[in-house]
Amino acid sequence: MSGEGFWLSEVDRNSAIRGTRPCWKPKGFIHRFSTPAALRSASFCQESPVFRVAAPGECTYVTRRKMDRPHRLARSRTPGFHPGNTGSNPVGVTTQEMNKGRKYNVGVVGIGAVGTEMVRLLRRRSFPIEELIILARRERQEIIDGEPVEVRTATPEAFDGLDIAFFAGTEGVKGASVTFGWEAVARGCVVIDNGDDFRMDERVPLVVPEVNPEALRDHQGLVANPNCSTIIAMMALAPLHRAAGLSRVVACTYQAVSGTGSAAITELETQCKDWANGRSPTAEVYPYPIAFNVLAQIGGVKDDSGSTSEELKMQRETHKILGDPSIRINGTCVRVPVFNSHSEALHVELRSPLTVEQAREVLAGAEGVRVVDDIENAVFPTPLATSGIDEVQVGRIRPDPVFENGLALFVAGDNLWKGAALNAIQIAEKMIELGVDEVPSSAVVKSGN
Repeated sequence: MSGEGFWLSEVDRNSAIRGTRPCWKPKGFIHRFSTPAALRSASFCQESPVFRVAAPGECTYVTRRKMDRPHRLARSRTPGFHPGNTGSNPVGVTTQEMNKGRKYNVGVVGIGAVGTEMVRLLRRRSFPIEELIILARRERQEIIDGEPVEVRTATPEAFDGLDIAFFAGTEGVKGASVTFGWEAVARGCVVIDNGDDFRMDERVPLVVPEVNPEALRDHQGLVANPNCSTIIAMMALAPLHRAAGLSRVVACTYQAVSGTGSAAITELETQCKDWANGRSPTAEVYPYPIAFNVLAQIGGVKDDSGSTSEELKMQRETHKILGDPSIRINGTCVRVPVFNSHSEALHVELRSPLTVEQAREVLAGAEGVRVVDDIENAVFPTPLATSGIDEVQVGRIRPDPVFENGLALFVAGDNLWKGAALNAIQIAEKMIELGVDEVPSSAVVKSGN
Protein backbone atom coordinates (compact mmCIF):
# COMPACT_ATOMS: atom_id res chain seq x y z
CA MET A 1 0.00 0.00 0.00
CA SER A 2 1.42 3.38 -0.92
CA GLY A 3 0.36 6.95 -1.44
CA GLU A 4 -1.72 9.30 0.63
CA GLY A 5 -5.40 8.75 1.18
CA PHE A 6 -8.14 8.26 3.73
CA TRP A 7 -7.79 5.14 5.82
CA LEU A 8 -10.18 3.39 8.14
CA SER A 9 -8.67 1.45 11.02
CA GLU A 10 -9.96 -1.23 13.34
CA VAL A 11 -10.29 -0.04 16.93
CA ASP A 12 -10.65 -1.58 20.31
CA ARG A 13 -14.27 -2.71 20.57
CA ASN A 14 -14.44 -2.05 24.32
CA SER A 15 -13.31 1.54 23.81
CA ALA A 16 -16.06 2.05 21.25
CA ILE A 17 -18.68 0.53 23.52
CA ARG A 18 -17.57 2.71 26.44
CA GLY A 19 -17.80 5.78 24.25
CA THR A 20 -14.19 6.71 24.83
CA ARG A 21 -11.56 7.57 22.28
CA PRO A 22 -9.91 4.41 20.97
CA CYS A 23 -6.22 3.71 21.11
CA TRP A 24 -4.96 4.31 17.56
CA LYS A 25 -1.73 2.61 16.57
CA PRO A 26 0.27 2.65 13.32
CA LYS A 27 -0.95 -0.74 12.23
CA GLY A 28 -4.14 -2.55 11.35
CA PHE A 29 -5.27 -0.17 8.61
CA ILE A 30 -7.62 -2.29 6.59
CA HIS A 31 -9.17 -0.04 3.95
CA ARG A 32 -7.97 2.83 1.79
CA PHE A 33 -10.14 5.28 -0.13
CA SER A 34 -9.08 8.08 -2.40
CA THR A 35 -11.69 10.55 -1.12
CA PRO A 36 -13.85 11.02 1.99
CA ALA A 37 -16.95 10.53 -0.17
CA ALA A 38 -15.76 7.11 -1.27
CA LEU A 39 -15.12 6.14 2.30
CA ARG A 40 -18.51 7.35 3.52
CA SER A 41 -20.26 5.32 0.86
CA ALA A 42 -18.68 2.07 2.04
CA SER A 43 -21.28 -0.36 3.33
CA PHE A 44 -19.30 -1.47 6.36
CA CYS A 45 -19.26 2.13 7.59
CA GLN A 46 -23.00 1.79 8.03
CA GLU A 47 -23.03 -1.75 9.42
CA SER A 48 -20.00 -2.25 11.66
CA PRO A 49 -20.80 -2.35 15.40
CA VAL A 50 -17.54 -0.52 16.02
CA PHE A 51 -17.94 2.13 13.29
CA ARG A 52 -21.60 2.86 14.01
CA VAL A 53 -23.11 6.09 12.62
CA ALA A 54 -26.32 8.04 12.85
CA ALA A 55 -27.22 8.25 9.21
CA PRO A 56 -25.91 7.44 5.72
CA GLY A 57 -23.01 9.73 4.83
CA GLU A 58 -21.66 9.96 8.36
CA CYS A 59 -18.70 7.72 9.03
CA THR A 60 -17.69 7.76 12.64
CA TYR A 61 -13.93 8.15 12.52
CA VAL A 62 -11.38 8.68 9.80
CA THR A 63 -7.64 9.01 10.00
CA ARG A 64 -5.63 10.65 7.29
CA ARG A 65 -2.27 9.00 7.07
CA LYS A 66 0.79 10.06 5.11
CA MET A 67 2.59 6.87 4.28
CA ASP A 68 5.99 8.53 4.68
CA ARG A 69 5.12 9.27 8.33
CA PRO A 70 3.73 5.93 9.46
CA HIS A 71 3.81 6.71 13.19
CA ARG A 72 2.17 10.11 13.05
CA LEU A 73 -1.56 9.93 12.75
CA ALA A 74 -3.54 13.11 12.30
CA ARG A 75 -7.17 12.76 13.27
CA SER A 76 -10.02 14.50 11.48
CA ARG A 77 -13.70 14.53 12.29
CA THR A 78 -16.60 14.32 9.92
CA PRO A 79 -19.17 17.07 10.63
CA GLY A 80 -21.16 16.44 13.77
CA PHE A 81 -19.03 13.53 14.94
CA HIS A 82 -17.36 13.07 18.30
CA PRO A 83 -14.59 10.43 18.35
CA GLY A 84 -15.47 7.29 20.21
CA ASN A 85 -19.18 8.03 20.37
CA THR A 86 -21.08 5.00 19.16
CA GLY A 87 -24.50 6.59 19.28
CA SER A 88 -26.31 9.15 17.14
CA ASN A 89 -24.69 12.52 16.46
CA PRO A 90 -26.80 14.89 14.37
CA VAL A 91 -24.84 17.00 11.90
CA GLY A 92 -24.37 20.56 13.17
CA VAL A 93 -23.89 19.72 16.85
CA THR A 94 -21.01 21.78 18.22
CA THR A 95 -17.82 20.17 19.46
CA GLN A 96 -18.43 21.63 22.92
CA GLU A 97 -21.84 19.94 23.06
CA MET A 98 -20.44 16.67 21.77
CA ASN A 99 -17.65 16.73 24.36
CA LYS A 100 -20.15 16.69 27.22
CA GLY A 101 -19.84 13.32 28.87
CA ARG A 102 -16.64 12.38 27.07
CA LYS A 103 -13.80 11.01 29.16
CA TYR A 104 -10.09 11.18 28.42
CA ASN A 105 -7.08 8.95 28.84
CA VAL A 106 -4.76 11.21 30.80
CA GLY A 107 -1.08 10.99 31.62
CA VAL A 108 1.00 12.86 34.19
CA VAL A 109 4.73 12.82 33.45
CA GLY A 110 6.80 13.41 36.59
CA ILE A 111 5.63 12.88 40.14
CA GLY A 112 7.58 15.49 42.08
CA ALA A 113 5.99 18.47 43.82
CA VAL A 114 4.12 19.73 40.73
CA GLY A 115 3.19 16.29 39.39
CA THR A 116 1.75 15.28 42.75
CA GLU A 117 -0.40 18.41 42.83
CA MET A 118 -1.57 17.68 39.29
CA VAL A 119 -2.86 14.28 40.41
CA ARG A 120 -4.59 15.85 43.42
CA LEU A 121 -6.19 18.63 41.37
CA LEU A 122 -7.36 16.30 38.61
CA ARG A 123 -9.27 14.40 41.29
CA ARG A 124 -10.44 17.52 43.11
CA ARG A 125 -11.78 19.17 39.95
CA SER A 126 -13.45 15.95 38.71
CA PHE A 127 -11.59 16.15 35.42
CA PRO A 128 -13.28 13.77 32.94
CA ILE A 129 -10.80 10.90 33.17
CA GLU A 130 -11.28 7.45 31.71
CA GLU A 131 -7.83 6.29 32.82
CA LEU A 132 -5.02 8.12 34.62
CA ILE A 133 -1.44 6.98 33.99
CA ILE A 134 1.57 8.29 35.91
CA LEU A 135 4.92 8.19 34.10
CA ALA A 136 8.44 8.87 35.38
CA ARG A 137 12.05 7.80 34.89
CA ARG A 138 11.53 4.50 36.70
CA GLU A 139 8.70 2.22 37.70
CA ARG A 140 7.69 2.42 41.35
CA GLN A 141 4.82 3.04 43.76
CA GLU A 142 4.14 6.43 45.32
CA ILE A 143 1.67 7.40 48.03
CA ILE A 144 -0.57 10.41 47.41
CA ASP A 145 -3.02 11.38 50.16
CA GLY A 146 -2.68 7.94 51.69
CA GLU A 147 -3.45 6.09 48.49
CA PRO A 148 -0.90 4.06 46.52
CA VAL A 149 -0.24 5.27 42.98
CA GLU A 150 1.50 3.08 40.43
CA VAL A 151 4.20 4.86 38.45
CA ARG A 152 5.20 3.46 35.07
CA THR A 153 8.42 4.03 33.16
CA ALA A 154 8.15 6.80 30.56
CA THR A 155 8.77 5.45 27.05
CA PRO A 156 7.57 6.63 23.64
CA GLU A 157 5.09 3.75 23.50
CA ALA A 158 3.60 4.79 26.86
CA PHE A 159 1.87 7.69 25.10
CA ASP A 160 -0.04 5.47 22.67
CA GLY A 161 -3.72 5.82 23.47
CA LEU A 162 -3.32 8.89 25.71
CA ASP A 163 -5.48 11.88 24.86
CA ILE A 164 -3.81 14.47 27.11
CA ALA A 165 -0.47 14.39 28.92
CA PHE A 166 0.60 16.88 31.58
CA PHE A 167 4.39 17.17 31.71
CA ALA A 168 5.81 18.09 35.12
CA GLY A 169 9.25 16.52 34.87
CA THR A 170 12.81 17.73 34.60
CA GLU A 171 13.66 20.50 32.15
CA GLY A 172 16.60 20.58 29.76
CA VAL A 173 18.13 18.40 27.08
CA LYS A 174 17.70 15.22 29.11
CA GLY A 175 14.31 16.19 30.53
CA ALA A 176 10.96 14.61 29.85
CA SER A 177 9.59 17.37 27.60
CA VAL A 178 12.54 17.37 25.21
CA THR A 179 12.73 13.58 25.22
CA PHE A 180 9.05 12.76 24.88
CA GLY A 181 7.05 15.94 24.25
CA TRP A 182 6.84 16.04 20.47
CA GLU A 183 6.99 12.25 20.30
CA ALA A 184 3.77 12.16 22.35
CA VAL A 185 2.20 14.70 19.98
CA ALA A 186 3.25 12.56 17.01
CA ARG A 187 1.32 9.69 18.62
CA GLY A 188 -1.84 11.79 18.84
CA CYS A 189 -1.52 13.01 22.43
CA VAL A 190 -2.01 16.67 23.35
CA VAL A 191 0.86 17.78 25.59
CA ILE A 192 0.58 20.51 28.22
CA ASP A 193 4.12 21.23 29.37
CA ASN A 194 4.90 22.88 32.69
CA GLY A 195 8.58 23.33 31.84
CA ASP A 196 10.59 26.06 30.15
CA ASP A 197 11.83 24.10 27.13
CA PHE A 198 9.22 25.18 24.57
CA ARG A 199 7.69 28.35 26.04
CA MET A 200 9.28 30.63 23.46
CA ASP A 201 8.87 28.20 20.55
CA GLU A 202 6.76 29.91 17.88
CA ARG A 203 4.76 26.70 17.38
CA VAL A 204 3.76 26.59 21.03
CA PRO A 205 1.07 28.78 22.65
CA LEU A 206 2.01 30.12 26.10
CA VAL A 207 -1.28 30.31 27.93
CA VAL A 208 -2.94 31.58 31.07
CA PRO A 209 -6.59 30.63 30.40
CA GLU A 210 -8.03 33.74 32.06
CA VAL A 211 -5.72 35.96 29.98
CA ASN A 212 -5.17 34.61 26.45
CA PRO A 213 -7.34 31.52 25.82
CA GLU A 214 -7.65 32.44 22.15
CA ALA A 215 -4.03 31.35 21.64
CA LEU A 216 -5.16 27.74 22.12
CA ARG A 217 -7.03 27.73 18.81
CA ASP A 218 -3.75 27.63 16.88
CA HIS A 219 -1.97 24.98 18.92
CA GLN A 220 0.10 22.31 17.17
CA GLY A 221 -0.41 19.65 19.81
CA LEU A 222 1.87 21.12 22.49
CA VAL A 223 0.89 23.97 24.83
CA ALA A 224 3.23 25.57 27.36
CA ASN A 225 2.49 26.60 30.94
CA PRO A 226 4.19 29.90 31.79
CA ASN A 227 6.62 30.21 34.69
CA CYS A 228 5.04 30.32 38.15
CA SER A 229 6.01 33.92 38.90
CA THR A 230 4.80 35.02 35.45
CA ILE A 231 1.38 33.41 35.90
CA ILE A 232 0.81 34.97 39.31
CA ALA A 233 1.82 38.41 38.02
CA MET A 234 -0.33 38.01 34.88
CA MET A 235 -3.47 37.50 36.92
CA ALA A 236 -3.17 41.10 38.13
CA LEU A 237 -1.32 42.71 35.23
CA ALA A 238 -3.50 41.45 32.37
CA PRO A 239 -6.76 43.04 33.64
CA LEU A 240 -4.93 46.35 34.14
CA HIS A 241 -3.42 46.06 30.66
CA ARG A 242 -6.86 45.52 29.15
CA ALA A 243 -8.25 48.48 31.05
CA ALA A 244 -5.50 51.07 30.64
CA GLY A 245 -2.51 49.54 28.87
CA LEU A 246 0.79 48.65 30.49
CA SER A 247 3.76 50.80 29.62
CA ARG A 248 6.25 49.68 32.26
CA VAL A 249 6.44 47.02 34.99
CA VAL A 250 8.94 46.67 37.83
CA ALA A 251 8.51 43.40 39.75
CA CYS A 252 10.10 42.17 42.97
CA THR A 253 9.24 38.56 43.71
CA TYR A 254 9.37 36.65 46.99
CA GLN A 255 9.33 33.03 45.92
CA ALA A 256 8.66 29.98 48.08
CA VAL A 257 11.00 27.00 48.17
CA SER A 258 8.35 24.65 46.76
CA GLY A 259 9.11 26.30 43.42
CA THR A 260 12.46 24.51 43.49
CA GLY A 261 10.93 21.15 44.33
CA SER A 262 10.49 18.55 47.03
CA ALA A 263 14.16 18.56 48.03
CA ALA A 264 14.03 22.28 48.81
CA ILE A 265 10.94 21.86 50.98
CA THR A 266 12.74 19.17 52.97
CA GLU A 267 15.88 21.31 53.24
CA LEU A 268 14.00 24.31 54.67
CA GLU A 269 12.27 22.09 57.23
CA THR A 270 15.56 20.42 58.21
CA GLN A 271 17.38 23.74 58.53
CA CYS A 272 14.64 25.16 60.77
CA LYS A 273 14.91 22.13 63.04
CA ASP A 274 18.71 22.40 63.08
CA TRP A 275 18.54 26.07 64.07
CA ALA A 276 15.98 25.36 66.82
CA ASN A 277 18.26 22.65 68.22
CA GLY A 278 21.40 24.74 68.12
CA ARG A 279 22.94 23.02 65.11
CA SER A 280 24.49 24.84 62.16
CA PRO A 281 22.31 24.34 59.08
CA THR A 282 23.89 22.87 55.96
CA ALA A 283 22.95 23.91 52.44
CA GLU A 284 22.69 21.46 49.56
CA VAL A 285 19.86 22.65 47.32
CA TYR A 286 20.80 26.35 47.49
CA PRO A 287 24.25 27.97 47.71
CA TYR A 288 23.47 29.25 51.24
CA PRO A 289 21.04 28.19 53.97
CA ILE A 290 17.52 29.32 53.12
CA ALA A 291 16.12 29.18 56.68
CA PHE A 292 15.89 32.70 58.15
CA ASN A 293 17.55 34.05 55.03
CA VAL A 294 16.73 35.46 51.59
CA LEU A 295 18.61 34.61 48.40
CA ALA A 296 18.65 37.24 45.66
CA GLN A 297 19.21 34.76 42.85
CA ILE A 298 16.81 32.37 41.16
CA GLY A 299 18.32 30.71 38.13
CA GLY A 300 21.61 31.30 36.41
CA VAL A 301 22.84 34.41 34.61
CA LYS A 302 22.21 33.90 30.90
CA ASP A 303 23.60 37.08 29.33
CA ASP A 304 25.64 40.20 30.10
CA SER A 305 22.59 42.07 31.39
CA GLY A 306 23.14 40.62 34.85
CA SER A 307 19.54 39.35 34.98
CA THR A 308 18.91 35.78 36.06
CA SER A 309 16.99 33.26 33.98
CA GLU A 310 13.95 33.70 36.25
CA GLU A 311 13.95 37.45 35.69
CA LEU A 312 14.32 37.04 31.93
CA LYS A 313 11.43 34.57 31.90
CA MET A 314 9.13 37.21 33.37
CA GLN A 315 10.14 39.68 30.67
CA ARG A 316 9.87 37.40 27.65
CA GLU A 317 6.82 35.45 28.77
CA THR A 318 4.86 38.60 29.61
CA HIS A 319 5.54 39.93 26.12
CA LYS A 320 4.38 36.69 24.50
CA ILE A 321 1.28 36.22 26.63
CA LEU A 322 0.06 39.80 26.26
CA GLY A 323 1.22 40.03 22.65
CA ASP A 324 2.90 43.36 23.34
CA PRO A 325 6.73 43.48 23.20
CA SER A 326 6.71 47.23 23.78
CA ILE A 327 6.05 46.83 27.52
CA ARG A 328 9.24 47.59 29.46
CA ILE A 329 9.75 45.03 32.21
CA ASN A 330 12.40 44.54 34.84
CA GLY A 331 12.43 42.44 37.97
CA THR A 332 14.41 41.05 40.87
CA CYS A 333 13.48 37.49 41.81
CA VAL A 334 14.25 36.45 45.39
CA ARG A 335 13.94 33.09 47.17
CA VAL A 336 12.49 33.42 50.67
CA PRO A 337 12.10 30.93 53.56
CA VAL A 338 8.43 30.21 52.85
CA PHE A 339 7.25 26.69 52.11
CA ASN A 340 4.57 27.52 49.55
CA SER A 341 3.00 30.43 47.61
CA HIS A 342 4.85 33.18 45.84
CA SER A 343 4.37 36.87 46.56
CA GLU A 344 5.23 39.79 44.29
CA ALA A 345 5.43 43.56 44.61
CA LEU A 346 4.40 45.04 41.26
CA HIS A 347 4.94 48.66 40.24
CA VAL A 348 3.30 49.59 36.95
CA GLU A 349 3.09 52.56 34.66
CA LEU A 350 -0.14 52.70 32.68
CA ARG A 351 -0.70 54.31 29.30
CA SER A 352 -3.96 55.81 30.49
CA PRO A 353 -4.76 57.05 34.00
CA LEU A 354 -6.58 54.70 36.36
CA THR A 355 -7.59 55.63 39.88
CA VAL A 356 -7.09 53.26 42.79
CA GLU A 357 -10.84 52.77 43.01
CA GLN A 358 -11.05 52.00 39.29
CA ALA A 359 -8.14 49.56 39.57
CA ARG A 360 -9.86 47.75 42.45
CA GLU A 361 -13.03 47.50 40.39
CA VAL A 362 -11.14 46.13 37.39
CA LEU A 363 -9.31 43.55 39.49
CA ALA A 364 -12.41 42.56 41.46
CA GLY A 365 -14.13 41.74 38.18
CA ALA A 366 -11.25 39.66 36.85
CA GLU A 367 -11.66 35.87 36.73
CA GLY A 368 -9.40 34.05 39.17
CA VAL A 369 -8.54 37.17 41.17
CA ARG A 370 -9.59 38.03 44.72
CA VAL A 371 -9.04 41.58 45.95
CA VAL A 372 -7.80 41.54 49.55
CA ASP A 373 -7.09 45.17 50.30
CA ASP A 374 -7.77 46.91 53.62
CA ILE A 375 -4.46 48.07 54.99
CA GLU A 376 -6.03 49.90 57.94
CA ASN A 377 -7.22 46.55 59.24
CA ALA A 378 -4.08 44.63 58.24
CA VAL A 379 -5.85 42.89 55.37
CA PHE A 380 -3.52 42.06 52.48
CA PRO A 381 -2.34 38.97 50.56
CA THR A 382 -0.02 36.50 52.28
CA PRO A 383 1.55 33.19 51.28
CA LEU A 384 -0.26 31.35 54.08
CA ALA A 385 -3.64 32.70 53.00
CA THR A 386 -3.12 31.76 49.35
CA SER A 387 -1.61 28.30 49.82
CA GLY A 388 -4.15 25.73 48.74
CA ILE A 389 -6.61 28.05 47.01
CA ASP A 390 -7.29 28.60 43.30
CA GLU A 391 -7.36 32.39 43.22
CA VAL A 392 -4.51 34.88 43.19
CA GLN A 393 -4.96 37.56 45.83
CA VAL A 394 -4.26 41.22 45.10
CA GLY A 395 -3.91 44.01 47.66
CA ARG A 396 -1.90 47.06 48.75
CA ILE A 397 -3.32 48.86 45.70
CA ARG A 398 -2.15 52.46 45.80
CA PRO A 399 -0.70 55.21 43.60
CA ASP A 400 2.96 54.95 42.64
CA PRO A 401 4.36 58.50 42.40
CA VAL A 402 7.55 57.29 40.69
CA PHE A 403 5.65 56.71 37.44
CA GLU A 404 3.21 58.80 35.46
CA ASN A 405 -0.13 56.98 35.74
CA GLY A 406 1.61 54.73 38.24
CA LEU A 407 0.09 52.06 40.49
CA ALA A 408 1.67 49.81 43.12
CA LEU A 409 0.16 46.51 44.23
CA PHE A 410 1.06 43.30 46.03
CA VAL A 411 -0.01 39.85 44.83
CA ALA A 412 0.24 36.34 46.23
CA GLY A 413 -0.68 32.98 44.76
CA ASP A 414 -0.06 29.29 45.22
CA ASN A 415 2.91 28.58 42.95
CA LEU A 416 2.20 24.83 42.84
CA TRP A 417 -1.46 25.37 42.03
CA LYS A 418 -2.18 28.44 39.95
CA GLY A 419 1.51 28.90 39.24
CA ALA A 420 1.86 25.38 37.82
CA ALA A 421 -0.50 22.39 38.19
CA LEU A 422 -3.82 24.23 38.31
CA ASN A 423 -3.02 26.45 35.34
CA ALA A 424 -2.07 23.37 33.29
CA ILE A 425 -5.34 21.63 34.11
CA GLN A 426 -7.30 24.80 33.38
CA ILE A 427 -5.61 24.88 29.97
CA ALA A 428 -6.91 21.37 29.28
CA GLU A 429 -10.38 22.33 30.50
CA LYS A 430 -10.37 25.38 28.24
CA MET A 431 -9.25 23.27 25.27
CA ILE A 432 -12.16 20.92 25.87
CA GLU A 433 -14.53 23.89 26.16
CA LEU A 434 -13.25 25.38 22.90
CA GLY A 435 -13.30 22.06 21.07
CA VAL A 436 -9.55 22.09 20.37
CA ASP A 437 -8.68 19.11 22.54
CA GLU A 438 -6.95 17.03 19.84
CA VAL A 439 -3.74 17.19 17.85
CA PRO A 440 -4.75 19.00 14.64
CA SER A 441 -4.12 17.42 11.26
CA SER A 442 -2.01 20.47 10.38
CA ALA A 443 0.35 19.97 13.34
CA VAL A 444 4.01 20.69 12.63
CA VAL A 445 5.70 17.90 14.58
CA LYS A 446 9.46 17.72 14.91
CA SER A 447 10.21 14.92 17.29
CA GLY A 448 12.75 15.71 19.97
CA ASN A 449 13.18 19.44 19.33
